[in-house]
Amino acid sequence: MAIQPRNTLKGWFITLAKPVQSQFWDWIDSFRHKSEKIGAADLDPDLLEIINALPPGSTIDQLVEDIANKADLVDGILKESQWPPLLTPDSQTYATNADYVIIAGRLLEKIVVIPTTDITLSIGNLIGEDDIQPGVIFPGGEAAIIYIDAYASVDRHIYFTGIDSETTIKFYIR
Repeated sequence: MAIQPRNTLKGWFITLAKPVQSQFWDWIDSFRHKSEKIGAADLDPDLLEIINALPPGSTIDQLVEDIANKADLVDGILKESQWPPLLTPDSQTYATNADYVIIAGRLLEKIVVIPTTDITLSIGNLIGEDDIQPGVIFPGGEAAIIYIDAYASVDRHIYFTGIDSETTIKFYIR
């Protein structure tokens, strides 16, 4: 029997038609049975190119093993304790006016100011200046966020004026 074009097959099976045995056999021979394996020569060239570009199974197995060794997965989910930190604060406590050095190539995104008593804090690029943050009153015992976004192309000092009681400042740097 022979493989037939789809339109030929459709013509044999129209309403009230009575296909003969050879037409049924041609119909069956025109399609692949799902138990038959598909060879590489029968694949579309684009699909074959994609398959050939895939890494070998041993590489994938090694990657799965590496991930399993590095992460303690629970039901396929990484524990929160293993999440990488997005920003890790550098915490400093000051009792008087102070300065902080932003290392070259780093970005100071924000600071959190936590004074023990009320302070009026100014931040500047030079001692006593307030060009980064003019004097603002910060209530004692409360945390306040200041967005700085200061990049240091070389080591850069920023100066804090108005600290007259113990004040913790957390520096969030990338």
